[in-house]
Amino acid sequence: MGHPELDLSSKTAVVIGGTSGIGLAIARGLAKAGANVVPTGRRQELVDSAAEQIKNLGRQTLAVPCDVTSHSSVQALCSAARTEFGEVHGFLSGWCYWTNNLFYVPVLLVYMAGILAFAG
Repeated sequence: MGHPELDLSSKTAVVIGGTSGIGLAIARGLAKAGANVVPTGRRQELVDSAAEQIKNLGRQTLAVPCDVTSHSSVQALCSAARTEFGEVHGFLSGWCYWTNNLFYVPVLLVYMAGILAFAG
């Protein structure tokens, strides 16, 4: 399943941009390590698909779309995750973009606990 030294059982993570590409890979990796995962993005159909993949890995999930440029959308996501899981142990971002030959990974409203702290 996941890495033998990384047990995220009983942990919950929200992955912003977790519906495709790197973000989906992060979400699936967390689920394989035992975490409940809320993969989110703006498009409901991609959120539904990513959540189904998490379920197929045997983990709990939510299918809640979120636009990180909307404060109310972020609040709704956080509220839904806390209601369902009680506690969220990490917010991670798989969202990034490429412009002017530079690669950006915005840190807007996202904190990422160190992987050891997250696992512990």
